[in-house]
Amino acid sequence: MNKIILTNKETGLNPTSEELAMTILSRIGLEPRKTGSTEKMHKVFLELYERMKLANREKKPESSVMTVEEMGVFAGITRQTMYDYLKRWLALNIILKTSYIKDGKVIIGYKLN
Repeated sequence: MNKIILTNKETGLNPTSEELAMTILSRIGLEPRKTGSTEKMHKVFLELYERMKLANREKKPESSVMTVEEMGVFAGITRQTMYDYLKRWLALNIILKTSYIKDGKVIIGYKLN
């Protein structure tokens, strides 16, 4: 299992949602390990949160699911690199793997836990 590195990063006064997302990811050990590898991983976290809110509001649980390809686009990385990051997210039980049927196809993705 990968090592989880926790930090005690702080936000400033009146932080934006992006700043809060970066702080949360840093505190729970989900920040990218290499400096400059991806500065946008927090955008995946924010999108998962927004999709969960939308799914609850519209009572459509499938709206909360993101595929690995979509996550990679939000993070600005390839699908394969996103799979490497997902191992830590899954180990901490931040996201759940789930599937649903859309237009006769099974869609496999992840949602915020």
